[in-house]
Amino acid sequence: MFMLKVQELIHRFEVGSGARAVRGLFLACAFATVALLYDSFCFKNFSTEEAMDAAQLARNIADGEGFTTRLIRPFSMFLISRQRADKDPLIKKAHPDIMNAPVYPVLLAAVVKLTPAQDMVAEKSFSRAWGDLGIAIFNQMLLLIALGLVYLLTRQWFDEWVAMIAALLFGLTELYWRFSVSGLSTNLLLVLVLLLALCLAKLEAGSRAQASRARLVLLALLTGMLLGVIGLTRYSCAFLIVPAVAFMALFITRAKGSLIAIVITAFFLCLAPWVARNMMVTGVPFGVASYAPVEQTRIFPGDRLQRSLHPDLALMQMGEYTRKLVTNTREVITNDLPRMGGNWLWAFFLAGLLLRFRNPTLSRMRWFVVIAIITLIPVQALVRTQSWTASPDVNSENLLVVLSPLVLIFGTSVFFVLLDSVELPSNAMRYAAWTGFAAVMSLPLILSLLPPHGSPVSFPPYYPPYIQQIGRWLGPRDLIMTDVPAAVAWYGRSQALAITTTWKDEFTEIHDYQKPIRALYLTPVTTERKFLANWMAGEKLGWEAFVLDTLTKEEVPTGFPLKHANSSFFRDGQVLLMDYPRWRSGRKDF
Repeated sequence: MFMLKVQELIHRFEVGSGARAVRGLFLACAFATVALLYDSFCFKNFSTEEAMDAAQLARNIADGEGFTTRLIRPFSMFLISRQRADKDPLIKKAHPDIMNAPVYPVLLAAVVKLTPAQDMVAEKSFSRAWGDLGIAIFNQMLLLIALGLVYLLTRQWFDEWVAMIAALLFGLTELYWRFSVSGLSTNLLLVLVLLLALCLAKLEAGSRAQASRARLVLLALLTGMLLGVIGLTRYSCAFLIVPAVAFMALFITRAKGSLIAIVITAFFLCLAPWVARNMMVTGVPFGVASYAPVEQTRIFPGDRLQRSLHPDLALMQMGEYTRKLVTNTREVITNDLPRMGGNWLWAFFLAGLLLRFRNPTLSRMRWFVVIAIITLIPVQALVRTQSWTASPDVNSENLLVVLSPLVLIFGTSVFFVLLDSVELPSNAMRYAAWTGFAAVMSLPLILSLLPPHGSPVSFPPYYPPYIQQIGRWLGPRDLIMTDVPAAVAWYGRSQALAITTTWKDEFTEIHDYQKPIRALYLTPVTTERKFLANWMAGEKLGWEAFVLDTLTKEEVPTGFPLKHANSSFFRDGQVLLMDYPRWRSGRKDF
């Protein structure tokens, strides 16, 4: 009897549920090892404004301040004052955030709350910001969940070995690890899109297999809610409602109309409260993000719209939108689409479109991915802003990457189909082919772990100890104008106003009539621009001209209220002006 039980146990670990548990444990251990290596060698503190903006917003939520922000954009002041009868832009105390979708900052609030405070100024050799690292670890936990979903989906659609290789390739894709330490919401979207694919696949299979109406209604309701949460995680991803409804219209065979109606209703019910809040505050459904198509056009190049206190939106004509759409779509198709997943599995996915799967769910889900890609290409082209220019690939405007796990699943399956069509002399050769395939696809990650390794500090322009020190010199509600407002809001915990388009009129208007500006902090973001060429071209009132005038005359322009400069910041290409020499209070001066 004892020997029978032992043999049964051995059999279970070889081919039964125990084998799946062992494979799952192997994947989890391998993932943890890669995470440790990546965080040790490749981690960098936040380098994008979007990540720091979400983090400081999450901290405000965790501190009980609600959905308010310390990062103030002149354009958000314009939108809020335009909507209010008293024309108050709400910067004297708490400024409502009208830039970010709510789901990700709310989740981050718990992470920020659990992260210990850090005195970066006192550290003799600063390297890592604990807050940034804590958020990175949280995103890597989301990445592990996504890996489990990749394994689950692939095992349901194909077989155990294909699932194992797909999950392994997913965990060894360097682009996902870069997103994990970026502080962006992309890894959360990977999880949500994989769950959406799971729901759609079950909905299609249930419709074909004559599942109960209650089950189909529940799946449709869950699908709509997931689409709503996706839209509240990243506004532009709300357009995934289009391929989801198209998929159901094409492939659902039972109660098609009512199920589509349930999905659409659940989707809009999820969005409605947040959209209503934004409409009350700004008059547009998604706040500042509603104007993403306006940015990086000839009328508002670069980040000019975000920095405009009185933008003339009437200057935008349909031709400007068309020009941006066509120009950026060309770039998305040429450059972004072929490397949407950070490896070469896109080619296998394209080849797989010519194959016919015996399981109809697979063929239909493959077309969902195709429709989703076609939908997101023009959306990605139209919402592209300065964020993409500042950080290509790793930014919140890279929408195609959220579909890449599904592309990876189908691409891996196509590789196995092609491999099975080749007669290999032995199983050892087959295992060698799998190993070589995995090694080639994971080559970017392997190379990133090899020396030399860069510094985790993202300077220029962000050096957190400097920014934290500036925040300590200021009071909790003092307003500072800067070209790195997200960093000052996150690391310095100060109310930071993005620099206006001009240093004279708009600065004076805010300082004299809205709230006194106590400090001006400029980094290499401004000081290393081609400000001499801009000045010679006639931009006499831009901040580049302000810096040039200040450096050549060794004094601030006449009438500028901030006259006290901290010379210790000059050595790193920075400028710090304050209303009085606050650094003489005995606290650390660099």
